Amino acid sequence: KLSQSGELPVIRHSHANYMEHFMQRLLDARNAPEQETWFLKLDDEMDNLRSAVEWTLAHQQPSLAFKAGTPFHYWDQKWNYRDPIDWLERSLAIEHHGDPKERVVALTALGGLLTEVGYHKKENLQRARGYFESALVLYRELGDKDGIADCLSSLGNNIWKEKEIEKAREYFEQALEIYPERNSWGYAITLLNLGSLAIIRGDYDEALDDYMRGREICARIGAEAGASFFDWMLCKLALAQRKLDEALTHVQNLLKAGWLNTNPLVRRLFCSYEGYIQLLLGNKPEAQKILSDALEATLEYFEISSILPGEKGDFWFIFDGKARLELMGGNFERAAILFGVAWTQREEAMLLPTAA
Repeated sequence: KLSQSGELPVIRHSHANYMEHFMQRLLDARNAPEQETWFLKLDDEMDNLRSAVEWTLAHQQPSLAFKAGTPFHYWDQKWNYRDPIDWLERSLAIEHHGDPKERVVALTALGGLLTEVGYHKKENLQRARGYFESALVLYRELGDKDGIADCLSSLGNNIWKEKEIEKAREYFEQALEIYPERNSWGYAITLLNLGSLAIIRGDYDEALDDYMRGREICARIGAEAGASFFDWMLCKLALAQRKLDEALTHVQNLLKAGWLNTNPLVRRLFCSYEGYIQLLLGNKPEAQKILSDALEATLEYFEISSILPGEKGDFWFIFDGKARLELMGGNFERAAILFGVAWTQREEAMLLPTAA
């Protein structure tokens, strides 16, 4: 009856407008204290969002899809890259007469998502680079310094995955010079990646300085998720230096992050850092308990990420820890297998950037 009366298109249009307003409010809350609250609201609205996006794309209206595909950290936490990539690719194929900033933000977001899933598919990295380069041209035309810096930082991230370490560093340093605001998420996450490059070079002092500066920025702007990323990096840095008590403190700070409490499987993965440190500290029973659960969580994660290609190397120590426990128990063959998996994953982890 609604269709016959002509009311259905009006209702669908109003619904799409509502969802676009909703997504704009979510985007405004990114990297702010209320981010996780909005992410939980989006969980509840996901079916509505999918319906509205499909309707607007069918009617050649790209704005909602631009916004829906943009919140990288939401999609990354859900290990769902297919929906936003699909929506952004389809929306960018539609002629757009609205605010040019909407389109350039969508180009950058699509490049970021393709970079994240590009580790096992080089063509994704190359496609991503093309989107970043197109966005960089548009940002320069708009005179948007934040956008220019974000694109340069994203290009550094992309090129890092191609193992071009020094070239990536150049892009990150260029981005830091251009950011007009030092107390920003983009500036902080660029410091995070520069710190990780410093670890690869063996410059632990520079890495610590970059991480501490970045974490302080996140604390000032209320970006809890960002601060937790730095706690993670500080834990890894302390582990590399065998400063086990420091590493334990950092991982315990990480595990307090609100976004982990809303993502149980991810939290179980990160708990593995605590288990590994407990093992190195000689607390075998506690380590056994945590690492056994973490290994189950890792296998669940691998099952998901085999469908949505992602980086598995950051959790190599789960296998290393389980191998050590097997060795202690006299299970030499199983220990050897687990050590092999651990070292393969570790080689991946050593040269990979942090998603942002």
